[in-house]
Amino acid sequence: MRFELAIFDWNGTLFNDLSMLYKAIVAIFKHYRCKPPTLEECRDGLSHNWIEFYRKCGLPKSVTPEELREFRRNFVNNNWKGIGLFRDAKSAIVGCLKMKMKLAIVSAEQADFLLSRLSHHQLLSSFSEVLSQSYDKKSAFLKVLKKLSIPAEKAFYVDDTADGILEAKEAGLATFGMTRGYNSPERIRAAKPTYVIDTLDEMVKILESEGGKV
Repeated sequence: MRFELAIFDWNGTLFNDLSMLYKAIVAIFKHYRCKPPTLEECRDGLSHNWIEFYRKCGLPKSVTPEELREFRRNFVNNNWKGIGLFRDAKSAIVGCLKMKMKLAIVSAEQADFLLSRLSHHQLLSSFSEVLSQSYDKKSAFLKVLKKLSIPAEKAFYVDDTADGILEAKEAGLATFGMTRGYNSPERIRAAKPTYVIDTLDEMVKILESEGGKV
């Protein structure tokens, strides 16, 4: 069965912003006079429940998730210059389009930032659906599938986090687990995606070698 839909995560998958994320985490912990976790600890420990990870690393319980989101938002707005797409992101998008697939993004990123970055890189028109602030990714996947009238078995999802991979599997999607992003290679492998990849170029080669089929 040939794939008809490629769904991508944004942060750490298409957008190479791990370094900015870590700088934001360091800034947050220093702001509250706490010792920041190492990059390795972040990649091993970060999940969708990021506030729990922050607490385990010593951030006071008095600091609310809303405060942290606002801090990160301001940090990103002031520090995103020089942060861009992975070098193989555009070629991967073009490769999927050449294989006659529709494209979508499901991301937890804030809507304004995601749309502005997609427009900046002239990618917005490449995607049939862009869902931002998707904290329940399984529901977001099902929404995209329904909107585009594509069954789950004809779609795949690409993500650099274990949580995203697990939610995609629950939705019935094939998965590509990216090892160079937010989570460590060990955590990605532990989530048991359909394919483990280090780069998006590898994803395209796998799809081409199988004729874009499951």
